[in-house]
Amino acid sequence: MSQTIRISIVEDHPEFRDTVELVLGIQTDLEIVSQFGNAELALRSLKECEASSKLDILLLDLNLPGMTGLEAIPWFRTYAPHLKIIVLSQSEQEADVLEAIGCGAHGYLLKSTTLNALAGAIREVHRGGAVVEPQMAQYLLKTLRKDKSPVVENMTISEREHEVLTLIADGHSQKEIAERLEISVYTVTDHLKHIYMKLGVKNAPQAVAKGYTQGLLGEGN
Repeated sequence: MSQTIRISIVEDHPEFRDTVELVLGIQTDLEIVSQFGNAELALRSLKECEASSKLDILLLDLNLPGMTGLEAIPWFRTYAPHLKIIVLSQSEQEADVLEAIGCGAHGYLLKSTTLNALAGAIREVHRGGAVVEPQMAQYLLKTLRKDKSPVVENMTISEREHEVLTLIADGHSQKEIAERLEISVYTVTDHLKHIYMKLGVKNAPQAVAKGYTQGLLGEGN
């Protein structure tokens, strides 16, 4: 018996969510277990609901009210590292594709894709593969060929930077971190800038996600 793939949808248009759920629900190996109208609710569910640990695939729109899909990807990766994310968007913008994949999405499909193709993509990503619209794959190839800039490697964060990163991961604000470490908010900001540079990220969610994947955060840290 094949394993059932458990799916959650984050999409602000109820009609589209219902259509996806109806069509995918016909597939015997696919199950829509939850759907949300914004990223904040989905993230809260991941943090609070034990059932979320059994999710396999997240279908994520980019143009969401409040937190955008791109902003949410690092947080999803932080709260549920096992969860595989497929962006399902209307955006064909090269920058969106590159940023989504760079943030950790496992696939990028347009909403115009056929639902049969979507079902196949879900299975492929669940098996450990990746899926991108053919024309968007060209964007990625061009970027990989052009981008020869060296990645910052072998740069370890300092003990103080590790403290700051750990407190950020625990949900503390910069002001709270400054008070706990008895330093100024400006110093905290400087530490964060150094952390972002060393980890090769742009913001706090990405830094936290990178911290977990590189073993800087988690058990024993």
